[in-house]
Amino acid sequence: MSEKFCLGQCGYDLYAEIHQNYFNRLIHGLFMPVLVYGFFLGLPALLGRTGERAWVASWYLYCLYFAYYTSFDITGGFLSAILYAPPLYLVSQRVYYPEKRWRDIGLSLAWIFGAVGIQELFGHTFFEEINSDLIQLPNSILIAPIFGARCLFHVG
Repeated sequence: MSEKFCLGQCGYDLYAEIHQNYFNRLIHGLFMPVLVYGFFLGLPALLGRTGERAWVASWYLYCLYFAYYTSFDITGGFLSAILYAPPLYLVSQRVYYPEKRWRDIGLSLAWIFGAVGIQELFGHTFFEEINSDLIQLPNSILIAPIFGARCLFHVG
């Protein structure tokens, strides 16, 4: 691996290099929606948004990722849109209250770290020869959702 970060298909290929095992890919496919749910859950609280429409920031991020993914992989972009719509819907059904902001951030972190922990512990430790690298974190943040969608739907 000569590069640690690049965009588009190059970023996808870089991410795929350390996700070769079928079971690791399956674990990533199953737990990426959990991670995305956790992120969508905490984003309104992190931004200080409250009320019934606090989830709108998550909607914008969802659309931004969809546009980015379809710019280099139309199939993967649409699969991602389908896979991550339910977590967004679940978050949109919540009402955020200012007095519960830290609780929501804590719940979000629990979902995120739980999903990452399962992916790293079971996916990488047991099934891969190469573990994740923190230097690749920016690439992972951009690419992991589309990679998870493609793995779950067994496309590419």
